[in-house]
Amino acid sequence: MNKLLWTLGALVSLVSLVVLIIALTDVWPNNPFINHKFLISLFFITYNRFFLKAYKNRNLDL
Repeated sequence: MNKLLWTLGALVSLVSLVVLIIALTDVWPNNPFINHKFLISLFFITYNRFFLKAYKNRNLDL
């Protein structure tokens, strides 16, 4: 279960990176994320910092 949660967290991190790249670049015309650049960037930074902090503080004895 623990490995599944860490894998899911890493997957969310990668998906948020892809969404951030799409939002900040003009790859697609009529980009649905273009109006929410600030919120997507804020989510990406905060989620990845909390994920990294939790990963460093995890209990390795499980």
